[in-house]
Amino acid sequence: MKKPSLLNALLFLPVLATAQLEMTKYAAGQATLPEWVQLMYAAQPDPGAVQAAYDAYYATHPFVKNTHTQFFKRWKRELGHSIIPRDAAQRADYEEGLGAYLAASAGTDRAANWTCIGPFDW
Repeated sequence: MKKPSLLNALLFLPVLATAQLEMTKYAAGQATLPEWVQLMYAAQPDPGAVQAAYDAYYATHPFVKNTHTQFFKRWKRELGHSIIPRDAAQRADYEEGLGAYLAASAGTDRAANWTCIGPFDW
């Protein structure tokens, strides 16, 4: 009798063990939200426009930490890892600059020449 109940408990355990998942959109449909929040929760948000609206909003309002500001912080960090400009001219400059950077960094030896300066005890 113990084995089936133990097996059932082990099979049910993953249902209870959930990870901490970030909600993608908290309350995007509210019309009372500031403009920067509505821009951030749009289907294709423009990071520059959201940042400008965020700065303009908090230039005239006191900063209050809430779920939207926390999500904004995490959203910007996530974008920083893989941001590519949307404008065609900026994208061309980005790709050209990225290629030049990779070509310049590939030709150099990135390993430092370290020398031991002590203390020596052998």
